[in-house]
Amino acid sequence: MENEKLKFSIIMPAYGVEKTIRTSIENILEQTYLEWELIVVDDASTDLSGEIAEGFAAQNSRIKVIHHKDNKGVAEARNTGIEAASGDYILFFDAGDSVEKNLLETIYLKLYDRQCDVVVFGCKEEYYNASGKMSYAVSHSLITEYSDDMDTIHRRVMDLNKETLYGYPWNKAYKASLIREYNIRFENYPFGEDILFNIEFFNYVTSMTILSDEMYHYYNYLDKKENRLTTKYLPEYFEYQKKRINGLYSQQENWNTLDEKTKEALSAEYFRSFLSMMEREYVHGTPKEEIINKAKQETKEGLYNSLNRYVPLENKTFEYLYQPLAKGEFEKAYGRMKMVSFVRRHFGSVFAKLKQMR
Repeated sequence: MENEKLKFSIIMPAYGVEKTIRTSIENILEQTYLEWELIVVDDASTDLSGEIAEGFAAQNSRIKVIHHKDNKGVAEARNTGIEAASGDYILFFDAGDSVEKNLLETIYLKLYDRQCDVVVFGCKEEYYNASGKMSYAVSHSLITEYSDDMDTIHRRVMDLNKETLYGYPWNKAYKASLIREYNIRFENYPFGEDILFNIEFFNYVTSMTILSDEMYHYYNYLDKKENRLTTKYLPEYFEYQKKRINGLYSQQENWNTLDEKTKEALSAEYFRSFLSMMEREYVHGTPKEEIINKAKQETKEGLYNSLNRYVPLENKTFEYLYQPLAKGEFEKAYGRMKMVSFVRRHFGSVFAKLKQMR
């Protein structure tokens, strides 16, 4: 590429983050690469999030704050940021997380060497207890590589998905012109909007760089349950999960990469969500008979019948938990779900760690 400085647009939604946004903005100010803009979208916060961001903007012209009059959710906040972005590449950071100080410089040097449509970098999920001490951390990364071979890129998507690196928006630098050309935006769903955005974006990707460096730190507080989707009851939970899995399935099918290995990976995701749906209903107080009937109805769906033969049996956890669902043995699945639910609710930290090891 030409010897020029690339500009990065960092979009940071902000709602109810007055305790963490200061540190997150200071983290951006510490970047060793200086050609960036930070767009903080205050999503009608009722706390001091917007005012804190404005304080930084008054001192640094690279920081811009946009205020929503009404709370629209993280998807619309990111879309607002996209509309305002002027950079060559767009990144999405969450207020409360952090990145390595050389993140932008590392991405720039790779793009200087060889420009591409998207740069994906590794991340580290850090889990903290109530006292603020880190209980454990889980790293996610793939080996560093560049590819402009379409088959390689399409197959690498499932490798990224397995490492949970595909669905997140905050571990990627997206080529802004591609987002603008195809008018790619986040859909306003209760959850799952991130991966749907990425599925659409990757339909147009013809070149990709993967960095093994764990540059993004995602903070998860094990005892703060009020906003966790793992505990919140959402009647539409399974429908949104199926939309996500259907998106992955259709994308791989369109790319002619929907082989048996890919179906096994998608089967594990589908039946994990299936079991989670049953557990959410159980914790919510839905009668057993109603849960079983809901499970039986699922056997009429195309996704169930496309994936029930592909549960990865070499994984004993998957076999124990998901095979009864795949075989339609819903009484047995219900009993095993109750055991999982007991461990989750009474030994949350242990469960979270075991979940990461699956």
